[in-house]
Amino acid sequence: MLIAREGEVVYANPRAATFLGYESAEALINDDAIQGRFGPLGQSIAATDVTAEGGRTVLATISMSIVPWLNGPARQFMLKPVNRPVEVTISPPKMFEMLKRTQEQIVPAPDVTPAPVPTPAPVGTTAPVPTPAPVVEAPPTSNVVQLPQVQAAPPPPPHQPEPRISEDTELRAVLDTAADGIVTLDRDGRIMTLSAGAESIFGFRLAEVADKPFVDLLTQESRKVARDYMAALHGPGIASIFNDGREVTALVKQGGTVPLFMTIGRLQSPGSTAAYCAVVRDITQWKKTESELRRAKEDAEAASHQKSEFLARISHELRTPLNAIMGFSEVMRLERFGKMPNDKYKGYVNDIHASGGHLLSLINDLLDLSKVEAGQLELNFTSVNLGDVCDHAMRMLQESATAARVVMRKAIPADIPNVVADLRSMRQVLMNLLSNAIKFTDPGGQVIISGSTNGQGELTLRVKDTGIGMNADQLQDALEPFKRIETEGREAPGTGLGLPLTKALAEANRARFKMSSEPRKGTLAEITFPTTRVLAD
Repeated sequence: MLIAREGEVVYANPRAATFLGYESAEALINDDAIQGRFGPLGQSIAATDVTAEGGRTVLATISMSIVPWLNGPARQFMLKPVNRPVEVTISPPKMFEMLKRTQEQIVPAPDVTPAPVPTPAPVGTTAPVPTPAPVVEAPPTSNVVQLPQVQAAPPPPPHQPEPRISEDTELRAVLDTAADGIVTLDRDGRIMTLSAGAESIFGFRLAEVADKPFVDLLTQESRKVARDYMAALHGPGIASIFNDGREVTALVKQGGTVPLFMTIGRLQSPGSTAAYCAVVRDITQWKKTESELRRAKEDAEAASHQKSEFLARISHELRTPLNAIMGFSEVMRLERFGKMPNDKYKGYVNDIHASGGHLLSLINDLLDLSKVEAGQLELNFTSVNLGDVCDHAMRMLQESATAARVVMRKAIPADIPNVVADLRSMRQVLMNLLSNAIKFTDPGGQVIISGSTNGQGELTLRVKDTGIGMNADQLQDALEPFKRIETEGREAPGTGLGLPLTKALAEANRARFKMSSEPRKGTLAEITFPTTRVLAD
């Protein structure tokens, strides 16, 4: 038997090597002549010459079939020898001598003179007495050769199928090539056979564990899992149909344990003593990789938590002196204790106050983002009217929109239902979205705020601008903290925290945040509240 896959012979059993004169199956597979003949072969052949070891040929029939092999289809070739007809050459003198002997054994017939036929007498006369015919004696019996009676040759015996044991041997040879372990069990769960893969996994030979309970190869915790598994397969329940396997831990002969993924199936072959077939796979490497990924995830979460705590602490420390700067600069700017003697001082104080306000805004964003990531953001969920939230944000940013010559429009129905959300964070979300839209919209452009509900009861709030837009890469960067996108000929101040913080605050309010954009056509931001957060009228 040979097995070929993807144009290459990948397996040969020892009988094929012996039949073709090779020392081993490996030597047969490594022969280029065999690869060239059977690798691309895609059909059966009745009788053909097959090149064997040393260049000689043997006459054989080739039967091809498709079989599963290592998680894929393969072509199996069964070779059966065919006897060549024997040609016998006989020389002419030899043939003449054989014919002469045959003729000598045949007795010729004796020479007999036939008796004359009597002439009938004419009417009225007396008929003469006929002369008796001469008596001819037969040759003596001793000279007669009796030819033996020729019997027909017996019909050839009917073709006998190959013994069943050869098929079992072939099947076992195929199963032994699998890395997974295959174990057959009787009705009581006792071991009947082990494949080579199973012997390698458990470290036991078949003779050491034959007729022993299969569960004895498992740890105490896994034995109940295996028993329940087989019991569920034996019954009519859904577990006998949807067989998804189990993770168990096995005991090995060398000592210690090994994690396995085990699948058990029932055998329905009539007359077979085997009732179950267990397939086990060593998942030691999988478990190691899973443990490494879990540890890396925990380390990353711990590092992120430490970073968030540090940012929260440093932001708090920065806000305390900054509040003092903002307060004193405000007093000086308003000249609460008298006029300043020089107008330049007024300009300096205004710059100090404006810069302090900008810095305070950045620190607040940084503090809020760190709180969201650390799960420490305090939210007060109440009934929130999104129309009122939009009106508040538009009033706060109207001066900026007028300076940028950008028109803000609102298209939210008056009867739009309220949502369950945190009022302060939703105001901040709308402020950030409107501020970004105004910042990246050219003079004469528009920013439109709209809202609606769909058939499922979800409520969506949209902020659409006619600005410069972004491509896919820029949009992805815009949603990452501390990343600033590069725009054509436009300087956009900021730390890159606006959109990431907006997304985090929206999701903290149990809403979905989505952005889409197209260069030179604008950007659309959508905040969708699920039905569980939308209040009925």
